[in-house]
Amino acid sequence: METYRLTFKDDCLDKLLNHMKNNKRRIPYTTDETQDYGLWLVKDDGIYLMSPTDVRYNRVVYANGFDPQIDDEDDQLWNRTYAISPDDFAEFVPLTEGMMNKAMDTKEIIVYLSKHELTVSV
Repeated sequence: METYRLTFKDDCLDKLLNHMKNNKRRIPYTTDETQDYGLWLVKDDGIYLMSPTDVRYNRVVYANGFDPQIDDEDDQLWNRTYAISPDDFAEFVPLTEGMMNKAMDTKEIIVYLSKHELTVSV
């Protein structure tokens, strides 16, 4: 079974995490709120992390190589995203406070994704 390594490195990652931390969070595809810290991992035209809140934050952090505004020059972005999943999805990626603090310093989160497992490293 193949595991994909998705690296999210962006100078605004700390702002995204602060927005998430300071607003009510919810689980994708539901109206259920959660007290857990975390971000949504979203796959559609690209692959990105976004704040899981109802309060809109107009910035996402794309995985390296999966930003349609930058990485679609060779028309292979669709093939790369399709290899990870043929379907669009949103998954809640839980983060501990320690992970969030480290990610705010390094401006980086790494997600390992396979068909049956999602793990996070900072």
